[in-house]
Amino acid sequence: MLQRRRSLCMWLLVALTAVLFVMVASLKYNENIYDFLPVSGNEQKAITLYQDISGGQRVFAMFRMKEGETLDPDRLTEAVDSFAQGLQPVLESGHITEVTSQVDFEKVTGITDFVYQNMPLMLRDSDYVRMEQILSSPDSIDKQLANDVQMIMMPATGFFSSNISNDPLGLFAPVIDRLQARQSSMPMEIDNGYIFSSGRKMAIAMMTSPYGAMESANNSMLVNEVDSVAQQTMLAVPGVDVATTGAPVIAVGNASQIKEDSKWAISISVTLILLLLVFSFRKVKNLLLIGVAIIFGWLFAMGFIAVMRSDVSLIVLGIGSIIIGIAVNYPLHFVLHTDHSGTVREVLKEMVSPLLIGNITTVGAFASLIPLDAPALRDLGLFAAFMLVGTILFVLVFLPHLVKKRQAEEEERLTFGKISSMSPERHRWLLWVILALTLIFGWYSLDTSFDTNMHHINYMSDTQTELLSSMRATAGLNDTANVYVVAEGETWDEALQHRQAIAPLLDSLKSAGKMHSYTDVTTIICSQQEQQLRIDRWNDFWENHRAEAMAQLRKKAPAHGFNVEAFSGFESILSDTYEPRSFDYFEPLRSVLFSGSFSESTGRCSVVDVIDAGGLDPVPVEEVLNERLDGVGYAFDFVGMNSAIANSLSSDFNYIGFACGFIVFLFLWISFGRLELSLLAFLPMALGWIWILGIMSMLDMQFNIVNVILATFIFGQGDDYTIFITDGLLNEYAYRKKLLPSYKNSIVISALIMFIGMGSLIVAKHPALHSLAEVTIVGMFTVVLMAWVVPPLIFNWLVRRHGEVRPEPITIPFLLRKLIGYRNPHQPGTTHYFHHYLIGKYTYKGFGIERETRQLLNRYDDFSEWIDGYKAKSGRVHVLNAGRGQFSLLFALVHPEIDVWSYASDPDDVALAAACEPMPSNLHVCSATAEKPAGGDILDLQEIVK
Repeated sequence: MLQRRRSLCMWLLVALTAVLFVMVASLKYNENIYDFLPVSGNEQKAITLYQDISGGQRVFAMFRMKEGETLDPDRLTEAVDSFAQGLQPVLESGHITEVTSQVDFEKVTGITDFVYQNMPLMLRDSDYVRMEQILSSPDSIDKQLANDVQMIMMPATGFFSSNISNDPLGLFAPVIDRLQARQSSMPMEIDNGYIFSSGRKMAIAMMTSPYGAMESANNSMLVNEVDSVAQQTMLAVPGVDVATTGAPVIAVGNASQIKEDSKWAISISVTLILLLLVFSFRKVKNLLLIGVAIIFGWLFAMGFIAVMRSDVSLIVLGIGSIIIGIAVNYPLHFVLHTDHSGTVREVLKEMVSPLLIGNITTVGAFASLIPLDAPALRDLGLFAAFMLVGTILFVLVFLPHLVKKRQAEEEERLTFGKISSMSPERHRWLLWVILALTLIFGWYSLDTSFDTNMHHINYMSDTQTELLSSMRATAGLNDTANVYVVAEGETWDEALQHRQAIAPLLDSLKSAGKMHSYTDVTTIICSQQEQQLRIDRWNDFWENHRAEAMAQLRKKAPAHGFNVEAFSGFESILSDTYEPRSFDYFEPLRSVLFSGSFSESTGRCSVVDVIDAGGLDPVPVEEVLNERLDGVGYAFDFVGMNSAIANSLSSDFNYIGFACGFIVFLFLWISFGRLELSLLAFLPMALGWIWILGIMSMLDMQFNIVNVILATFIFGQGDDYTIFITDGLLNEYAYRKKLLPSYKNSIVISALIMFIGMGSLIVAKHPALHSLAEVTIVGMFTVVLMAWVVPPLIFNWLVRRHGEVRPEPITIPFLLRKLIGYRNPHQPGTTHYFHHYLIGKYTYKGFGIERETRQLLNRYDDFSEWIDGYKAKSGRVHVLNAGRGQFSLLFALVHPEIDVWSYASDPDDVALAAACEPMPSNLHVCSATAEKPAGGDILDLQEIVK
């Protein structure tokens, strides 16, 4: 029969594994770190948009003289040319979509022509007021023509030289000034088309990656190719140093450093963990069984994730591997226990309760991640919960059929016998030390902070940090001083209309002193509706002024040396017919001067303008703009975005703590059945958390978006350890079984696996990985210490006094009876008199046992009918089928003059009854197979409770 069940179970395992493999095959993977941010809606769009407009796909090559070399701009430009030439094969391969090594002067000249050709589309109302003043002034035309003569004698500067033919009267100068101001806001110098930083100390070339900043695999190939060209350039042009930076380069550097750190950490951890497991088990089969249980749990989780999600983050799976440290507890405890606890059935009987309680509470703790806003954290909660469920399913259903079956109990061999046998709880002074340290750490825990700066969890070498700083200074980027205003639409024309709608609001905010200045892209590129209004205004204006202006110009030009045809461009501008243009028409302007003002990265057309807060608080401006733009746009700033993420993360962090605590405490209460035991098991976790926060604060360690995830893992580990210690204490108290050393031995091995696995990352240079190791070391040390010391310390106080078992253990009802001065109303020497005493004897011995005791006493009125007034025919009574001994103990208490012999067939029932200390001297607990003393009355409990 057993063999048939085993075969069926194995076939079920094979079939289930095959189904899970099929489910996993449909799953896709991503590696977006921003999925860990608890943002949605506008916040998510703001992050995506900021990446795009701030050059998230740009790679910058920086050329500078090597240390000790004299500054030579000619050699720098030679290096730029050599570098650009070397990039041609990379450009042709598609790994780079664009290379900018020089400014395209033809394009810049084309911009000037483009602007004059479309001048009516770019004039403001204030410009018409100015033109009216110039044309109505009698001597203004003479003054401007004289000025034109002076301008001809001077060299042109900047992107826009004065175009006297197109604007001899300077009527359109404000438009050109606005475009020049936009160009000059980028603090870089142009020399013969080459781009230099201020002071010409560094030449710059720019490349555009076709991949997102997070696609480290593709960007890695790109960066390798660019670095190879940079090396060739440095060989071709000695004395020049070439370095690259930008978001893709930093992302690749991050990925490379993670791989390098992981390689070392995995090498160290795998070596040490294998040595630990071989030393602990010394049987290859046991190691394989633990491994198979973990693999099944992982497959189970991936399969059910595939049912609920179309894709999952690779980062989630990487971090989720820490779950192995918790999941390994289940097969580890089971396999270790089978080595000394007799048959598999006996092992299951002892292990099912702590395994299930630990699993349910830990799964509940991880399930608290599911309601969070961050998609990756939700997936992490699902992955962890399913993996633990899958592992416990394998351990309780399949593993019993795979372990070697034992028919008799063997002597236990503990790997860490001396450590496992230590009982620090015997030293009462430890309680005062723990209380004092808890108060100290509790005070420091109030200062534990959350680091929301994403740069702090990115790895950058000193060189990269310097290059990035130089690049940002050259580009004129200032995250902390700018507010970004975004107007959205399904089309570019709709987005531009939404942007124009808030123009009066921005003007009023500026007039009220709420900001210093702001860019306004719609003064140059506007919606077709606005273009038509501007064209109508143009036509109305020149209808009244064209003839007079041209007459005056022709009349006065010769006096200043100009011939009549010198201003044909101006005449053409005034006489041309204009019509509204589509957004694509403005590509010559957009690509050169407004590339950061338009984006489709969020899936919608976004028009972006920048507000310079000028040191003022940007929050009021943002609030007003977000209210006005509700549904059609939003406003954000880099600091405010970080602050919003910080607040959300802080809320999530607090939620995780409270939710985990509540779920774990609730399940502990339900599982143990007593408030005292749930508090006993929960207290180490609460104290441990205070210690963790306090130690982190004292050591100036901070939580961040990566290591905060460990909070749930550590909570789960502490939960499992405490439950096993508590269950061991209950078993020792109820059955006098020495399970606690075995449980402690398993905990030591489990904790060492987790400690080694994550703690080995302490060698990592990557700040995110290093922070994981720091939290792991502090957390694992704390939860093991708390589980090791606190439950035994408190439990021994509950059930013992001065080293002896209390006649009645301390419970909340017991304390309440003492507090109110309760006096037993029943007559001494009766069953009712010993009611509470008897319940006390079966308290803290298992929820089912205590419940059974209460039910028996309530159902049979404390057995008063059979015990009170019993007249023995002799001085001895034999109680057959006594079960757990409640009836026998009560009988012995009521009749101290009678020897009571209690018999039970189940060895556990015999051990339980015998452990009800202090036992009356007239009670003898025996196995049903023991030889009975001659004589005495016979009472069969089965007959009584029919």
